[in-house]
Amino acid sequence: WMTDLDALISNGVTDAEAALVIGDVTAQADAVRSAVALPEPFTFTLTGRSDTIPIRVQNTSDEPISVIVNLTSPKLTFPDNNRLVTLRPNDSTDVEVSVSARSNGTSPVSVQLLTPLGEPVGDAVSLTARINSLTGLGQVLTGGFLLMLAAWWYSNWRRRRRGDDHDRDAEQHNSDNPADAAPS
Repeated sequence: WMTDLDALISNGVTDAEAALVIGDVTAQADAVRSAVALPEPFTFTLTGRSDTIPIRVQNTSDEPISVIVNLTSPKLTFPDNNRLVTLRPNDSTDVEVSVSARSNGTSPVSVQLLTPLGEPVGDAVSLTARINSLTGLGQVLTGGFLLMLAAWWYSNWRRRRRGDDHDRDAEQHNSDNPADAAPS
């Protein structure tokens, strides 16, 4: 494309020839742009502070295509964002993207493909991230709560068992001594 466009600078090219070359280059660029497709929107869940998510990018052309995968989100960071990826021809490529959570909750994630020069290729796709990462303090509090619950359950069980044993002993004592059982 660059060779074709560089030739247009010459005085020996008529306006009609230049328009024809520009139209051809534009058509080829549009074909490349339409050959690359992002996945349909989906929801993913992060259960830890960091993880990787697969983004499947499809290339329907007969040539390998290089794109930059760009992700943005208010509650997530992407350590290796804006990574240049070469897509195999007539195939889908899974791009593993590292993700780090800033906070818990639900967050939109925008995925945009860019040319190697940084121009957008098609529309961005919005994904949804559910972030359920417990912090260290949350894990300690949960563990403490479970220990308290187990101690309460065990204490209640022993008290109830002691009460049942005491009632059984009293019944047996009363049946052995009928005089003690009669009210005075």
